[in-house]
Amino acid sequence: PTAKDLELISKLAYQRDKVSDRLAALILKDHRVAKQLNHGLDNGIASLDKPSPELVEFLEHYENIPDWAYMPDLKKFISNSKSENVSIAKKIAPPFFLDGFAMAAGFFIGANYPGVGHAIVSTGSVANGSMRMTQTMQYVDDMMNVKDFQPFGKALRSNAKVRLAHAFARTQITHAGNWDTEYYGEIISEFDNLIFLSG
Repeated sequence: PTAKDLELISKLAYQRDKVSDRLAALILKDHRVAKQLNHGLDNGIASLDKPSPELVEFLEHYENIPDWAYMPDLKKFISNSKSENVSIAKKIAPPFFLDGFAMAAGFFIGANYPGVGHAIVSTGSVANGSMRMTQTMQYVDDMMNVKDFQPFGKALRSNAKVRLAHAFARTQITHAGNWDTEYYGEIISEFDNLIFLSG
C-alpha cells in the first residue's frame, strides 16, 4: 500500500459500519426483512420482490465485488484447481486444530484491545461463552474452502451475517448506555474487526 492508501485505511478504520447499522434497524422494525436477507444472500438482489434500499445497499457488497478486491485471482485459482474442496487448511494442519487456534488467537488479540474486550463483555458474550465459541467455530469452518468466497458462497454469506450480528450488538450496547466513546471510540469499529481477524 502507498502512503495515501494507508492514510485512507487509517481514516476508515475507526468508523462504524453504518450500512449494516441501517439494515439492523430496519430488521428490528420489520422481521420479514431478515427472511429477505437470507433469500438475497442465497439467490441475489434480482430474486427479491421490492427489496428496501437498506437491504439492497447491504447485499451489493456481496454481489458486486470489485475486481481490485480479489476476484480475478480467485477465479484463476479455482479454474486451475482440480479439487472440489480447495481448503486453506489441507496442507497446514487438521481443520479442528486450525479452528481452535484461529479462535483462541482472535479472541486473545481482540479481548486485550479495550474496545473489543468491552464489547464482548457488554453483549454478554463472556457469559454465553460456549454458544459464542460454537458460532465462531462455524464461522471459521465456513472460511475453509476458498471457492466459497465467490458471490453467493458460504464464506460470503457467513461474513454478511457476522457483520449484521455486530450491528445488532452495537444497538444493544447503545441501549445499555455504558459505552464511553471518548475512551473506546466507535462501538465495534472496522479497526476492532481488523484486530479480531488478525488472529
